[in-house]
Amino acid sequence: MRPFELINVETGELVPAISLVRRSWKGERFFVGFQEAFAHIAKEKIGSEAKDVFLFLLSRLDFENYIFVPQVEIAKELDMQKPNVSRAISVLVERGILLEGPKVNRSRTFRLNHTYGWKGKLGNLRALRTKEYREMANLPKTPIVG
Repeated sequence: MRPFELINVETGELVPAISLVRRSWKGERFFVGFQEAFAHIAKEKIGSEAKDVFLFLLSRLDFENYIFVPQVEIAKELDMQKPNVSRAISVLVERGILLEGPKVNRSRTFRLNHTYGWKGKLGNLRALRTKEYREMANLPKTPIVG
């Protein structure tokens, strides 16, 4: 494990994060999760079905945080009714945990909000957070040289 810091785009402060780096994961898939975000979800009172759907969607997280899993598949895997899956996803979107992604044919796609976790190159996450922080603070894209 390697400790490092990331910029919290809401407050602008540096927050600790941990990067799990190994050359071989023996075929296991993984992502980086942020502890404060998981504590936030636990306290959010989003309901057990929304938490179940969230955990299942984490298992299907793709690079750059994209998620594409048909709701009928989620319902089947979790032994839930499709309207309950739809309602759980709506809760996750309303709370900002999931972000709407582009439509693929008639199916909706989502992205995990990168403040909760990340799957992909950490350099891409840093660049995304730096861009958002600059936009929030109205900072120039390139440093001003005097």
